[in-house]
Amino acid sequence: MRDAIRFVGLLTVAGMASAVYAQENAANGSNIKLKPLPRPLEIHLALSAAPPHLRAKATVFVLDPAKGYVLERQGPNGFTCYVQSTDYTREEYGDSYFAPECQDAEGTRSIVPVEFDIERIRAEGKLGLAALKQEISRRFKDGVYHSPARPGIAYMLSPSPDFTLVQDRWKPWR
Repeated sequence: MRDAIRFVGLLTVAGMASAVYAQENAANGSNIKLKPLPRPLEIHLALSAAPPHLRAKATVFVLDPAKGYVLERQGPNGFTCYVQSTDYTREEYGDSYFAPECQDAEGTRSIVPVEFDIERIRAEGKLGLAALKQEISRRFKDGVYHSPARPGIAYMLSPSPDFTLVQDRWKPWR
């Protein structure tokens, strides 16, 4: 029960911070800068995507708004946990989208590089929303990125669904 209360408190802090960020960046359109979650919250959310038995030995990345994802801790079990903050397929994103994910070794090899490049490109601030989507699509077409070679597991078990801030209210984006 105490963990649930702490988690709800952390989500409330994230929601308030994200609301401020969304208001600050609403007028910027494609120049939306990445804003980090509080680091303890981001680590907690990233690890919450994985089942409990995988968390202690999973690799964790956190978002650095100047660089993209950076290694928080290296883990030996082949799972990579992070909080996705951009769904490049939607061209109207901001800093209010958070999706905790934990990829297995195959996802770490094929999916993580794409998602991490998206945040790095956003951090550089050189591409607008539509151009970022086109660039990622071009990289798939040109063979820079590859679909997974075999089935894998992408855990998204966080007690919070993928959520986004819409008119000052958290709503599932799907």
